[in-house]
Amino acid sequence: MKNNDSEEVDKRKIVKKNGCSFPPGLFQILASFSFISVIIIYLTINSFCNYSGSPANFFTIAVYSIISLSVIFFYFKVSKINPTDPLVNKFKTSKKDKEILEASNPFYCSECQSRVQERSRHCSDCNRCVEVFDHHCIWVNNCIGKRNYRYFLLLLFTLTIHILYQGSHTIFCLIFNATQQSKKSFILAYKYDITILAYIFLSLDLIVSVVVGIFLIHLDLIHIMLLKKGITSNEYLESLQEENDKELNGEVISNR
Repeated sequence: MKNNDSEEVDKRKIVKKNGCSFPPGLFQILASFSFISVIIIYLTINSFCNYSGSPANFFTIAVYSIISLSVIFFYFKVSKINPTDPLVNKFKTSKKDKEILEASNPFYCSECQSRVQERSRHCSDCNRCVEVFDHHCIWVNNCIGKRNYRYFLLLLFTLTIHILYQGSHTIFCLIFNATQQSKKSFILAYKYDITILAYIFLSLDLIVSVVVGIFLIHLDLIHIMLLKKGITSNEYLESLQEENDKELNGEVISNR
């Protein structure tokens, strides 16, 4: 019994406060690396354009920098905020009351050994109950709940704007340079005689921007739909599961 108790205590000690808790997640590292790579790609593409160094170029870089900083800020906010249900640790129960509360109180978490709010759910990844649980986001290494959902939406929207802006800039560079009569339409590319490679690089960036942009827009629309319905992603999936179970039960009854 002592070993079981010690294992239970050890398990409860491993509770992730937020996405900034050590160690960082693999997908969190991948997301950071990918975003930095995207910025480097933008600056590389910008150097290919014939208008680099002009006032218009400085303006586009300034706008891009503002959008990029916004993405970083909202990413940090989503990751840093602790979305744990405030009732956890406020209403901890003893072992004697645990079985009674589990049977009588529907809003009781046996993992946290505490009362929780109606829309809270326990996250196995973070080992805690999250207030108005939406989902666990591997990219920010944190759960999305009531406290950080608005920042998650802002992150999603600004990230969509970011990738669409980059894709639009790539299209502009392709069209702008293609209409130039001079071989120096790609300044950097002309110096090293890699004009064809520059076009290939721009085309690949455009394809990636379109694919990622479509995915992000789809995700934006899903969350706008959920906002209108006033439900979370988790509640939406639960409702779909309930409908699926009803259909299966109906088929079983009809077959009988």
